[in-house]
Amino acid sequence: MILLLLALTTQLSSSTGGSWVDGPAAPTSTDALPPAVAPRDGEPGTSAPQEMLVVPPVPAEDPRVVVDDGLLPALPERRMATVFERRDLARQAPLDLDTFFGTSMIPGLWWLPAAAGRSLPSARGLAANEVAVVVDDVPLLDGAGLVSLTESLGLLGAARLRFQHGPRADSASAAASGGVLSIDTGGDLDDVGESLRLDGLLGLGDGGPDNEKGGTTLVRSGWRRLRVSAHATVLHRENFRTGRVTPFFVDTPPAIEPDSFGSATLQNSGGVGGSAGARVDVVPLAASRLFVSWQAGRSLDTGDPARCSLLDDNGQALDCLRTKERGTDVVIAGFDLLRPTFGLRLQPSVRLHIQRSVDDVEHFGSALASVDTAKDEVFRGGARVALAGRAGAVQLLDQFEPSFVVALDAFADRFASSFFSRSLGFRDAEPAGPGIALPLRQRFVDGAVVSQALLSATGRVDGQLLGLWAIGRLAAQNIDSPSLPGRFEEGLHDAALLPGGELGTRVHLLEGLDLLASLGHLAHADDARFVLRGPDPVDATLQPAAPGAFSESFGELGLSASSAAIDVDALVWGARRSGAPDRFVEGDRRFLQRRPDVGAVGAEARATLRPGLEGLSAQAVLAAVVADESVFSALAEPQPGVVQPQAGLELRYAPASWPTGFFVRVQGAVPQNRLSSAEANDPLLCPERVDGVQERPCSGAPGFASADLGVWLVLGQLRFDVVGENLGDAQGLWRGAALGTGGTALRARVAFLF
Repeated sequence: MILLLLALTTQLSSSTGGSWVDGPAAPTSTDALPPAVAPRDGEPGTSAPQEMLVVPPVPAEDPRVVVDDGLLPALPERRMATVFERRDLARQAPLDLDTFFGTSMIPGLWWLPAAAGRSLPSARGLAANEVAVVVDDVPLLDGAGLVSLTESLGLLGAARLRFQHGPRADSASAAASGGVLSIDTGGDLDDVGESLRLDGLLGLGDGGPDNEKGGTTLVRSGWRRLRVSAHATVLHRENFRTGRVTPFFVDTPPAIEPDSFGSATLQNSGGVGGSAGARVDVVPLAASRLFVSWQAGRSLDTGDPARCSLLDDNGQALDCLRTKERGTDVVIAGFDLLRPTFGLRLQPSVRLHIQRSVDDVEHFGSALASVDTAKDEVFRGGARVALAGRAGAVQLLDQFEPSFVVALDAFADRFASSFFSRSLGFRDAEPAGPGIALPLRQRFVDGAVVSQALLSATGRVDGQLLGLWAIGRLAAQNIDSPSLPGRFEEGLHDAALLPGGELGTRVHLLEGLDLLASLGHLAHADDARFVLRGPDPVDATLQPAAPGAFSESFGELGLSASSAAIDVDALVWGARRSGAPDRFVEGDRRFLQRRPDVGAVGAEARATLRPGLEGLSAQAVLAAVVADESVFSALAEPQPGVVQPQAGLELRYAPASWPTGFFVRVQGAVPQNRLSSAEANDPLLCPERVDGVQERPCSGAPGFASADLGVWLVLGQLRFDVVGENLGDAQGLWRGAALGTGGTALRARVAFLF
């Protein structure tokens, strides 16, 4: 607010641009006047005009002027990054972000579906909570791991998606070891004049493994420097899943007998969901922007496919875990202003945000004697204050452009948790309602507060031949919990101060060839889900770990090559962690413990080929991760749940002069039989082990390749997309993943662009 008041004291600048709407007055014509217009039936005649205006034609391209163009543009990425603009998202057949990411072929990223409307990302062999989601520079709340990271965001609500690979020491989120999914909901703000014109998209779709039927829309309008946009998605998954699943879920006992790696048709696995959002942008001053955005998403009546698929003689689920409501609400207000000062272009930025996450789960079934309900809400409020600056070019053996960013992020999360059990026995005579409250079975400690702050400073020097960057960060986390019998007798007050940093360089070797290298060390506090987590709604033997911290050291070496025919991005990386928490299984009990030191190495690569034929391109991706107690020892214990090596190839033909095009995509996984000791007891991964006796090596997770074929046709303002998914009906099994590859499916969408 202070920054806005200071900015309003400056003189307002009027925008002058090359818009044909605001151009100079049209010249008068010197041609001969046309004859008088003859009268038509029932109308009087009109005389010839005395003067005729010659109106210049509308240019072929949209000439609207970007009015916030004075703000500092984003600096080029130091590492591998995958970027999708809104025009790329509008051409997709899927209606939601989860489905889109499942087929987006981002190196090292697998978007693994766990249930209808709930997908979990895995990057660099790390769990979903290691992939941070940042919306408009604000870390998104995921309900301590209960809510899917992208359920609250619509596909068309993003003006730009950017997945940044690898650890990010300067990220606003403390959990970014797998990468950062950065979402910009605004995009460039242009002057639309006084026409109040509308543009956007309305799409309807059907198909996919979950029989999705839904619609999506995007509407944008504005007046001068004001822009208003709104988007919504309605996605209905029917109560019948036609895909193929793996019934052995993480932390979920099997509910159906596996057949050919979990080939089954699941009932009671439907769900209803959708998302909505709106954003208002205005440019109060030259080189500034003020905005308010709102995002919300819900998934309702979604059953756990593995549990709810086993039915009794009456067709009722024997043991079902159903999500009654799951979703997130986010409100963000921001202001940016650019002002030259002492030869520097300084841009202060402010972000204020309020978020809420809810997860309401019901455990019921004809084989159970009670109905249990667990409801958890997490509320987050916080702010981000940042100052970015750039100087002009400095000539010193090379032409360098210095820049810096100093940012402070602070927010607090408050947990509200409840658990009720209602007996189904007629002798218990319980009154109507949720039942009896059981505080000791709450999934989180009710009333706990987690406060976090992150101070980071980044300095960069970008030259034509050499680039350098340095990042320093200091994070703080404090967990306050009320007393809870059997866990925190006197409450919990745990504070941690976590330093970190990174050094990196970019060297320009040849024309179109750059080499990048970086080293860093980060200290992490335990995620609140490990410290505050109580018993599972189904299994009360899951016990939390004592609070603590762990550290991570990492290094990367990347190569970027670009030419008229091919672009290549590749990197190899290594990391080592000490003291990270993890789930541990011993017999029938499950609890949390500290991992030993774990090392990991991996490689990611992407190549885009342009053969020279208009509209024809090919892209290939490859990624692999090895995570062991010691990655350099063949006798070391492999870590469980590491995703198999991936590969993908896509051929796309989209000539600009044609209204149609097609793509062929093949992606899959390489076989993997290096299993941890826990995975060797999994009958799906190691059917060779019978009653604890194993005569042959485990077969492990099989390799598979899933092929997709898509075509599209544009007729005027209509666009038709049809995609056949998994045409070869490939069957695969991920290590540590909830679902395998779904069966063959057809997906169709029609979109009206206006």
